[in-house]
Amino acid sequence: MRKKLEGNGLWESSRMMLPEHKERIIYEHHLSDNYKGERPEFDEEELQRIVGKVISSYEDAEPIQVRLYDPYETLIVDGLVEKMDIVSGWFQVSGDRFKFTDIIMVN
Repeated sequence: MRKKLEGNGLWESSRMMLPEHKERIIYEHHLSDNYKGERPEFDEEELQRIVGKVISSYEDAEPIQVRLYDPYETLIVDGLVEKMDIVSGWFQVSGDRFKFTDIIMVN
């Protein structure tokens, strides 16, 4: 009985794990390490500023750095905006499409 409680505790001796337990462990790991939470919401003025920078990058062929929302990691995209569709809500940098709603910050 003592061996079960050494080292990693009960996890060391467990042969099976319920899906609920696995989900809880993953959830707690993301909370403690790098979980970013919910998508931030911007007011209308901030959204216009962000979209304006993306548009000026597209029109003037200026490099842009965009930080995008992802709940588990930091995504930063550098490059030129090659294509965009404001009505559909996406833009393309280096061949990859991203949503305007995923933008957190633009430099």
